[in-house]
Amino acid sequence: MPRYAARRDTTHADVRDGLREAGYSVFDAGGVGGDFPDLVVGAHGLTFLIEVKSPGGKVSEGQSRFAANWRGGPVLIVYSLEQALGYIIKHVRGDKPVAPYGKPPIAWGGR
Repeated sequence: MPRYAARRDTTHADVRDGLREAGYSVFDAGGVGGDFPDLVVGAHGLTFLIEVKSPGGKVSEGQSRFAANWRGGPVLIVYSLEQALGYIIKHVRGDKPVAPYGKPPIAWGGR
């Protein structure tokens, strides 16, 4: 059976390109498959994993499991470039996360 490319959320390219324009390193991992987040972002000496969702999009069970078991930096779920930029800056400043993974707008990996 042929394998089809994973469907990308409509905001994926906007977030990816906007983060690059902001000067961050961005690896588009959307084609990796499985439950791995869409983007790997290097910002301010830190690495973020970002799952990009369209407005109203939901995190799958597998994506929630991935984030719960991730022992690295934060896993973010974002619906816009503005959210992604805002959460990166908040994390760099040391602000506390505002919600657990699977509940918009932000997710933090590790325990």
